[in-house]
Amino acid sequence: PNSGGKTVILKLLGLVALMSRAGIPVPASPSSTSDVEYEPRVDFFDPVLADIGDIQSVDGDLSTFSGHMLVCREVLSLAKSGKNA
Repeated sequence: PNSGGKTVILKLLGLVALMSRAGIPVPASPSSTSDVEYEPRVDFFDPVLADIGDIQSVDGDLSTFSGHMLVCREVLSLAKSGKNA
């Protein structure tokens, strides 16, 4: 029911980051608003961590996005500590 595309964007950003890291051109172009110009940029980071799978639960009132946010919290704590999963 709540198909807003948030999970798709998270996975797309991860894919773009890996493409950039591998030297594959990223499909992006500069854009601008009335007073600000934006240049596409992808930063490198280490380690590369992945969120694979889906832990949504209708019974537990956990949407796909909420499940991914729980995994992201764990990934960020691993990234901050420098430990590999």
